[in-house]
Amino acid sequence: MRNTRIGRFTRGYFCTTIVFHFLAFFLWSSIFSFDTFLFALLLTTTTFLPLNISCSESAEKFWNCWDNYPQTISQLYSIRVALGSLIGSWIGVFVVPLDWNRWWQRWPICSVFWFIYFFTHWCIV
Repeated sequence: MRNTRIGRFTRGYFCTTIVFHFLAFFLWSSIFSFDTFLFALLLTTTTFLPLNISCSESAEKFWNCWDNYPQTISQLYSIRVALGSLIGSWIGVFVVPLDWNRWWQRWPICSVFWFIYFFTHWCIV
């Protein structure tokens, strides 16, 4: 793909999905599971996509958002949504190794639950 905005977006989306897939593997999930791929795709959609839409002019604006220097309201909300998604999915992983054999402890149900909770909480607050 040429170095157009759509090409950069597609490459970034694909690479971020792969990175989140391998990070989920390090958080006690199986690497060849379709659930892990869908979880990585969900995380990419809520972290990379809003930041790329609001900070797509340059890579400097993108990293300024992560450095907590948002310039607009949309950048502020996109960084809050991204951080809420990451923190929620990270907190949801803590109950997986407890091994209580409950239905809600299976991968990725608990992570998605906490992910949705923090995602909506950081959108509203």
